[in-house]
Amino acid sequence: MAEKDFQKALAAGMRWAPGAHYFKIPDLPVAQLQAAGLKIGSSKKPYDCYILHNCLFYALELKQTRSLSLGGGEIRDHQEAYLLQVEAAGGVGLVVVNFNLVLSAAQQKKRGQTALDVAYGAPMSMVAAARSALGRDSIPLEWWETHGWPLERRIIRTNAAWDPNPLLASAREWRMRTPL
Repeated sequence: MAEKDFQKALAAGMRWAPGAHYFKIPDLPVAQLQAAGLKIGSSKKPYDCYILHNCLFYALELKQTRSLSLGGGEIRDHQEAYLLQVEAAGGVGLVVVNFNLVLSAAQQKKRGQTALDVAYGAPMSMVAAARSALGRDSIPLEWWETHGWPLERRIIRTNAAWDPNPLLASAREWRMRTPL
């Protein structure tokens, strides 16, 4: 599953969040615009998508990894800055990670399964603090399992989707108790 498939599966799961508005921010066709002679200020997309749900704005940067950690280079500086701006404005800036991989023999023994396909989200401010506390840019799966908020995997007919409700509920609770 590629990151775009993860995005599609999350979009499909929005059916379980009644009243929510979901929008995937399209990638800018930078090369085509420049070829047409148009000058554009910034070609960097702030985050992948947003959700408006129960009067709260959620900005989501979606990531997928085939390892047991989210690499430090996965979250770009401009993405971090935009997500932190959303949080400062009273919204929720989330990093949502899909760990989709075949486990090593040692991990299979430890976890009792051969593959992993799980997703967690956390506010950008928590992710940034974790990188500082861990003293490295990558954040291991164990951190996400302990501190992140899970998305629930569900099936629509024959297709898998991610139910965003547990993530949205946890994020809303966090926003209500976290001062601006």
